[in-house]
Amino acid sequence: MAGFTPVIWVIWITRVFFISPGRSKEIIVLSTGKNINPEEIENKLKDLSPYVAEVAVFNKNEALNAVIFPDFKKIKENSVLNLEEMFRWDVIDRYNVTPHHTKKSKKFILCKEELPKTRLGKIQRFKTCCDD
Repeated sequence: MAGFTPVIWVIWITRVFFISPGRSKEIIVLSTGKNINPEEIENKLKDLSPYVAEVAVFNKNEALNAVIFPDFKKIKENSVLNLEEMFRWDVIDRYNVTPHHTKKSKKFILCKEELPKTRLGKIQRFKTCCDD
């Protein structure tokens, strides 16, 4: 065994933890196992238009849907006539250009009243005004 040098391999195991900024009970889990943070989508939708006062994203039939409560005061001030078309083209379609297909909003509903909230101000997605 002359000249034999034992080689020791050290394997470093690194664990990577993904910490989501949203609350874990608000995470939407699709049947594919994909986790979606609805607050991330809601914030992006709000940033696209000053006419979005509140928005809630939820999963229905394996598709993301958005319930939007418009800022009626700003809409009236700017004489917006067709709300449905304006939100479809200026908010939903503009948002749907960039995200992964699992994060796209397939349908949206305009609500005439504020979205239901907890006493701490968090939107209750399961009680949205237009949820069937």
